Amino acid sequence: MSRVQCDSDGAGLAATGEFYGKVRELLKDEGLFATWFSGTRLEFGAGRAPVLMVPHDFSKSWITRKYSRDLNQIAEELWQQKILVEYAPPPAALPRPLPPQALAAHPAPPTATSAGSAKPRPAQREFTFESFIAGEENQLALVAARTLHENEPYSPFVLFGGHGLGKTHLAQALAAHWNRNETISWHAEEFANHFITASKENRLDAFRASLRHRKLLVVEDLDFFLQDGRRPKTLSELLHTFKVLKRDGRHIVVTSCRPVSDYLDLDRQLGGFLLSGLKVQLRPPAAVSRRAMVDVFAALNGVKLSRGVTEFTASLEFPSAGELKGAVQQLSAYAILEKDDLPLAVAREILSDHLRAHRSRDGARAGEPDLHSIAEAVGRCFGVGIGKLVARSRERHLCTARHTAMALSHECGHFTLQEIGRFYGGRQHQSVLFALHK
Repeated sequence: MSRVQCDSDGAGLAATGEFYGKVRELLKDEGLFATWFSGTRLEFGAGRAPVLMVPHDFSKSWITRKYSRDLNQIAEELWQQKILVEYAPPPAALPRPLPPQALAAHPAPPTATSAGSAKPRPAQREFTFESFIAGEENQLALVAARTLHENEPYSPFVLFGGHGLGKTHLAQALAAHWNRNETISWHAEEFANHFITASKENRLDAFRASLRHRKLLVVEDLDFFLQDGRRPKTLSELLHTFKVLKRDGRHIVVTSCRPVSDYLDLDRQLGGFLLSGLKVQLRPPAAVSRRAMVDVFAALNGVKLSRGVTEFTASLEFPSAGELKGAVQQLSAYAILEKDDLPLAVAREILSDHLRAHRSRDGARAGEPDLHSIAEAVGRCFGVGIGKLVARSRERHLCTARHTAMALSHECGHFTLQEIGRFYGGRQHQSVLFALHK
């Protein structure tokens, strides 16, 4: 929610809600408002113009370049003054100090010189519940993560599924609800390395204390142990840490690409412990979720894709949100470079690698036409053979038939411009683009 800071006389406070209401009317898109203005705040100083404080330099540059004139009009209407846009980094959350007796009972984590860096990693700012697009397919995971800190029986909370589906996003968003010195987030390999180092240096008591007084322990990619072979001492230490945390009412979050049942073969006690908690599988984004992700990722890159490009991108069944984000970044980079709307034909060419991967994953789907069958069908309609369609002839009726076949190939078969050009006599992709325009 947008924040407001005012001087003692409360100048401008009453009009602040109206200001943001007018900004919403200006954008006509709640997603754009949430992206660029939800983290802002208004400040009013005595005798000075109102200032819109934004959370980072990129927002300042984008809002100034895109909305400066409109914001000034709104400010002049409300306060008879222009508005300034300034960058103000969000205040860092100060760690809550532990009392002296707690510090004595729980020594500091191992230093970087001895066990790498046992310092808990802060949750990244972009990993929030609000920025996680769940859809119906992952609604349970989002709701469970939001309420974990209120429900001890949920622990251990196991998120499993393929790469790039949002396991880390939810785990780090959950960690952000605690103070930094109350949580620790490690990759499974980090846990193993810290444990081995502490064992060699006879610091196991300090290592255990650094973990077991935390309110939340996050262990990511637990399937590292499945790939790395059996490590009985490390697994035993991990299991004992889990049991102590659960006994003391702490919370445990585990992420894994593999289902919990796979851990029964690795260590039956560890597998049984994981089975005692809440297990939620994250699934690839459905079409509705992919459409929302395209809009959000494009807005984060400062562009707005056309409806055709958005629908086309969302129609590709990306196996993960990460791959979809990469595809949108490719489209956004081209749109920013060209400073123009992105044509659908060009978008198809930019995403040619994703198209090929999409076809290879799905295989030859029933009823999906290939280039040869499209050319045959068009040839029958125009009374010409495939040989003439792919030849270099420039006769008018042949060019019309060829252009029609190229356009249908691009529209119906998800083929790239280069693939179509190669089929029709080794032509360049510019020739295919010309055919599409014709």
